[in-house]
Amino acid sequence: MDYKPAGFHTMTPNATYRDTKAAIELYKRAFGLIVDTFLETPEGIVMHVSATIGDSQLFMSDEFKGSPRQAPNPNSPVAFYLYLPDVDASYQQAIKAGMTNVSKPEEMFWGDRTATVVDPFGYTWTLATQVKEISPRIMISYFLDQ
Repeated sequence: MDYKPAGFHTMTPNATYRDTKAAIELYKRAFGLIVDTFLETPEGIVMHVSATIGDSQLFMSDEFKGSPRQAPNPNSPVAFYLYLPDVDASYQQAIKAGMTNVSKPEEMFWGDRTATVVDPFGYTWTLATQVKEISPRIMISYFLDQ
């Protein structure tokens, strides 16, 4: 037996929401999220969701009494960086699904084309597609030349 479940990476983000069910529906439309496990109390509190976006896992749950984790109020200091095959199409899909624009797709000095959106739950998502391989030395020189 491996030290982690099949399909998982070493680290899995665990996000807390006031309405996990609504977040699931938004992320399905925006990013193609697939729910693998869904655990809910008889009172309707979502205790645990294990979901997949691309090749990565995301845990989700509602905030609830006694939990040390609370949903962002209003914005989380934690953000997601999501690699996708086509950042331009993914950005349009995220906006159409109900996310709000922070920055439109553009090429960045580190070799990614990125766009940033925020969801109505307080989480920011940077969408990215690598378009060039840039060495760390060239990235550092970018800052030194500023």
